[in-house]
Amino acid sequence: MRSSFPYLLAALLSISACKRTDVAASRPLPAVAFAPLRQTNLTSACVGNFDSAVDYFPEKTQVQYASQFDVSYHGHYKRLRFRPNVSREMEEEYLLVQCGTPVPPHESHVRVVSVPAQRFVLSNVAFVSAAVRMGLLDSLIGVSSMNGISHPDVIARHQKGLISEVGTGPHSSVEIAMATETELLFTFYSAWPNYNTHPKLWEVGIQGLPTADHFEQTALGRSEWIKFLALFFNREKAANDIFAPAASRYNELAQAARQPASRPEVLVGWPSGRDIWNLNGARNFFAALIWDAGGRYFWNDDLALSLVPANLERVFDDQREARFYISRSYSAPNRAALAAKNPVMPYLSAFSSDQIWSPDRNTKVHRRPPWQDQSLDHPDIVLKDMIAMLHPELLPNYEPYYLRKLD
Repeated sequence: MRSSFPYLLAALLSISACKRTDVAASRPLPAVAFAPLRQTNLTSACVGNFDSAVDYFPEKTQVQYASQFDVSYHGHYKRLRFRPNVSREMEEEYLLVQCGTPVPPHESHVRVVSVPAQRFVLSNVAFVSAAVRMGLLDSLIGVSSMNGISHPDVIARHQKGLISEVGTGPHSSVEIAMATETELLFTFYSAWPNYNTHPKLWEVGIQGLPTADHFEQTALGRSEWIKFLALFFNREKAANDIFAPAASRYNELAQAARQPASRPEVLVGWPSGRDIWNLNGARNFFAALIWDAGGRYFWNDDLALSLVPANLERVFDDQREARFYISRSYSAPNRAALAAKNPVMPYLSAFSSDQIWSPDRNTKVHRRPPWQDQSLDHPDIVLKDMIAMLHPELLPNYEPYYLRKLD
């Protein structure tokens, strides 16, 4: 869970006096004639000649790996269902209606979104690179914070004043988001329901949409969430063109690493306070990624899909055989600096085996590694880095892009 969202919720509750039910207006899209045999989706126009017999989404997508959302197509609208893995009894449903066509009958709990959207805010930085690659850079008008964003095109637009920081504190984040007149705000879905802000955003006129890629059980399931983003902009073809070749390369790499001579254990996570070590649950996509790379996740006896605040003493007992450690301390240049920041580090098995790694390679801006905002749409490169770390003999001439070994 990201720390900004409890504050964002508090801000939402504090501005109930200025509650709105209308959605912030955006620049109007032109209405065009849609030819019945058209082969492409409308990405910057509305329909001017509605015909119920026409398929307005000739470019479609299918969900193959992601387990928390699915989509079906119905002529002039898409039905999107979201079922978070951390709360399977809950389901949210959205109708994505092509602008210029009628809204179909629907139940009161179903939310309606007009597509293609033209203005959006990202509170989940993992989607930044995918958004740019799908041609959505000009539509991105806000992010929660530039901290964690390394993409040069987004940084350049922010410096020109074209992308706002809507804030992560309790005082101004919602007001600033409203001031951007955004149509959509993609939030970071929390395992703690009370911290999820997207339902409340609708009450103040912002269409809040949850992203839960981090709760997927496989790396390709997580990466496929770029299709979720694409649905709201009619960019299915762009998402397919990004995901399909990456998934193919990922599967080829996983096949090559499927039967290694040994599966070394890998420790992940970071200490939090004196008694807690935060780590990915054993059913989280990161554990599956390690397995696909020919390794074995050290924490294998719980069913959690999210982050787990584990007992520090138990973690140290369980990590005795973990020869590799992937740190999240992006600012530590070497092992000595990592040990200076936290005195428990030298006691890790991976410390003595000289296998401490950090996902901060190719960092151009301090504490903004590409791993954070440019890896979701590159699962094949992430896996390749993991294989090179665990089994360098399989990729003898490969230099990792995201992972850096600490000297």
